[in-house]
Amino acid sequence: MNSPADTYRDRLHTFEGGPVAPGITAEPLPGHTPGHTGFHISSGRDGLLMWTDIVHLPVLQSRHPEASVAFDVDPTQAIAQRRRMFDRVATDRLLIAGSHLDFPTFSHLEALSGGGYNFIPEVWRSKLTN
Repeated sequence: MNSPADTYRDRLHTFEGGPVAPGITAEPLPGHTPGHTGFHISSGRDGLLMWTDIVHLPVLQSRHPEASVAFDVDPTQAIAQRRRMFDRVATDRLLIAGSHLDFPTFSHLEALSGGGYNFIPEVWRSKLTN
């Protein structure tokens, strides 16, 4: 039986992690799904980590990173990955974006003294021109 990907096999470029284009680095984030990957996009001193599906319920999982969802193929690995990424993002003060974050989707994380983390939304800035 053919896979839907077979149609594109000759045009597919796979990667394990690392640079994929100038200013874009792939970061394997296993646990949620096989091949789950985030992308760190950087330009000079600015950067953004697109972590895709590290969280599905930001309010709950930020306070309780050990909370898993039915969509995590490997819940143990997904939890470990979430804890690792939360710590890194908070420590390095990285700007993040993800599929399930609340508007404006761009956020920072801060570690809470009692455990867990707090999402700090990046202020939405609209530039109007004439």
